[in-house]
Amino acid sequence: MNKKILGIIGGMGTEATIDFYTRIMNHTVANKDQDHIDMVILNHASIIDRTYAIKNNKLDEIITKKTLQLLSRRART
Repeated sequence: MNKKILGIIGGMGTEATIDFYTRIMNHTVANKDQDHIDMVILNHASIIDRTYAIKNNKLDEIITKKTLQLLSRRART
């Protein structure tokens, strides 16, 4: 059986990424560590500033193919 892995692209507010992870952990029914969701978090702090992207119609630069490939590689290793 292949267990699914949740991939998260964070870093657009590093503390928000930490908060999001904490919320997932706190809302997961788990009796032991192994019951938690397998996750890969890419804290992509060098990603384009989201306010700049919104104001300048560059939303396609926030999540790029390269970012998705990096996250995917991390999930497979």
